[in-house]
Amino acid sequence: MPADLLPFRPYARQQLTRGDMSPELLFRLHLVPGYVTRLLCFGVYVWPRLKSMDALDLMRGLRSSHAWFRNSMGRSCGWRRSAR
Repeated sequence: MPADLLPFRPYARQQLTRGDMSPELLFRLHLVPGYVTRLLCFGVYVWPRLKSMDALDLMRGLRSSHAWFRNSMGRSCGWRRSAR
């Protein structure tokens, strides 16, 4: 190790072992902006559109999106419909 880096080594070790910012805390903090933007988009674009639709069109859209998710995303994620 170069001699000029030796004085900084204890400080780097202290920063790594101190544990101020755990991975769990970082994970939870990175979720907050995602939720905020989703709520903002939902409140500005989706909710007014849903309020303006009549009940039949609303149910048709919900049914279509549910069927798409169930058929396409469900298969790729390994979800299977239970045999009855």
